[in-house]
Amino acid sequence: MNYGIVYFSGTGNTHFVANKIKDILDNYSVESELIPYEKISADLNNYNNLFIGFPVYGLVAPEFFINKIIQYYDFKDKNIYLFGTMAYSSGISFYKLSMQIKKLGGNIIGSRVVSMPGSDGIGMLSKESNIVKKMIDRDFNLIPEIKNIKEDIIKILNGVKIPLNESLKLNIFNKTFFEILAFLMLPFENVLKRKLYADNTCSGCGYCQKICPVNNITVSNKSVIFGNSCVICMRCIHHCPLESINLGKLTKNKYKYHGPGIIKFKPLTFFKDYQKD
Repeated sequence: MNYGIVYFSGTGNTHFVANKIKDILDNYSVESELIPYEKISADLNNYNNLFIGFPVYGLVAPEFFINKIIQYYDFKDKNIYLFGTMAYSSGISFYKLSMQIKKLGGNIIGSRVVSMPGSDGIGMLSKESNIVKKMIDRDFNLIPEIKNIKEDIIKILNGVKIPLNESLKLNIFNKTFFEILAFLMLPFENVLKRKLYADNTCSGCGYCQKICPVNNITVSNKSVIFGNSCVICMRCIHHCPLESINLGKLTKNKYKYHGPGIIKFKPLTFFKDYQKD
């Protein structure tokens, strides 16, 4: 029995957790494959057991990511384990996604939410901030939620049913509250999108265009043009080699996040045309 671990990671958090899941499966001699969003294809159907991971954006799962999975994957009678990363709240992300998967015939066998640094909020903090310093010194290998995921995997491998996580059992009050809150967050997100710009330090290298997951960036004649499909994943801001891209003054000269731990997140390696130096 093999497992697919399909995920989207904007700045490295979900990538980190996905790799931890693979390490756990490897330790139990279970075959698995990491499948980042950028490499999703019809080959996803080779897996009857799928871990689906995502960062929570605006209290929901990234729609572009879920839509791509649905485009290629037949959920009927497949076993699905959801995992997500968030800084504040998972909102209705797990509940809403689990309902989608069930309607498509999939079986939700477990879920976990992992608390991680918010790539938006931390990108607005001073590089000398105490919060940033504590985050840099943090040992992400000791995250308690990883231990919980390991316990879930052991149960799954032994055929033990996992009780549904609270994030999948929202009552009508909490469901309505999070739906309203997610709706109210949309105007704020749109304001942030309009603040996106590249300053005069930009060299026109085109790196931002290459790593944008939704093809929202075009670089032409050393000019960076942002479209209307930005999802505020913060990749271009945190990974610009010259720190030229920012959300107005909110992220200017602030801390740039390259993922948890000492192994830095390198999104360019996800793309099919990537070649090692």
